[in-house]
Amino acid sequence: MSFCDFGCQKIVPDTNLENKRAKQVYGELGFRKACGYQNSGRNQPGGLQSPLDYEMYPGDFVK
Repeated sequence: MSFCDFGCQKIVPDTNLENKRAKQVYGELGFRKACGYQNSGRNQPGGLQSPLDYEMYPGDFVK
């Protein structure tokens, strides 16, 4: 499978700023940090959350 198979121009996953394992895995796969949103949402108990977006373009894909 590749980007061309799905017609994608980029992939944009996100994770919580505190999720160290997800950030490590995204980096190892070739994703780059795109942007973060400090305290822009809340979790179920009402605590503030800070999502972090990653992005990957077809030329960044690690095979």
